[in-house]
Amino acid sequence: MPLSDLTISSVSTSPTMLRGSNASLLVLATLAACTGTPSEDSGQVLACAADSPAAGEVRVFASGLEHDGTNGSEGLVFSPDGRLFVGGAAYGGGGFVTEVDVDGTVAEMTPLVGSVGLEWWNDQLVVAVGKDGAAGEVGGVVLVDPSTWQTTVLTEEVTGANFPLVTPWDTLLVSAPGEDEIYEVTASGDTSLWLSDIPSPNGIVLRPDERSLYATQSYDEPVFVREVAVDEAHQAGAVTELVGLEAGATQDGVAMDADGNVYIVLNLPGEIIQVTPAGEVTRVASGVEFGASLAFGVAPFDPCSLYVTSLFSDALFQVGVDL
Repeated sequence: MPLSDLTISSVSTSPTMLRGSNASLLVLATLAACTGTPSEDSGQVLACAADSPAAGEVRVFASGLEHDGTNGSEGLVFSPDGRLFVGGAAYGGGGFVTEVDVDGTVAEMTPLVGSVGLEWWNDQLVVAVGKDGAAGEVGGVVLVDPSTWQTTVLTEEVTGANFPLVTPWDTLLVSAPGEDEIYEVTASGDTSLWLSDIPSPNGIVLRPDERSLYATQSYDEPVFVREVAVDEAHQAGAVTELVGLEAGATQDGVAMDADGNVYIVLNLPGEIIQVTPAGEVTRVASGVEFGASLAFGVAPFDPCSLYVTSLFSDALFQVGVDL
């Protein structure tokens, strides 16, 4: 369906959200003292912030995300206790990770060359680093202790690592769009090829039932959101085309709600779309300049908003979603 034909629509969700490149459960029902929209499934309350933006409204939540003379950020992740971490690569060299406070204050940048996607795993930041990254010329995955900002190389064996995803079976899946591959990495750093010959996979996310994975496609044409079957042994199976998008969509990061609807940033168009499990597409927001990664907020951040990094500007956006 052409994006010009899309319309904004609402979606009913339960109060548990999944981050796009994050499969950990974000339990929003702990905010029951606040008002919000009840979930039809659970009867619990989704606690939107008092100043939550309207559906489709795009705000600049923070600015100043620049490093080594280059504006822009790419990965972001919320910790379970509601801390927001952002990272980005200065293409041609450089990179950083940092923390952004609930009032939009950006902490001092910690240099991390090649920083791309971020995750949260075992009380540490997980950072995918590109070919020029801190793990060496081949790229890989780096762990960052958020209390000291010290780094440890987990693996150097993922060429062109882009986005990491923590699985419910306690491993990492890491996309490599330049290689048409997805790797699996254990907590000890053992690395294996999980899936090959999937066109330029970027943002990846597991459905709540854990039996399939969605992967966005960044570079190759024609453009599809793909669904990968996952068997009981957690191995990749058949790859199908869930929905086709217009050429130039440049899909990037993803977020998913508990009903299995996936939210995708279209980088160059500056849009966010929603794709249902049936492949129905609606436009959620426009004007998200060079949007890269996105995640639903975790209290004290607004759980009814998507927070979105910007690849080629110094802004971090907040986007209202009709939940």
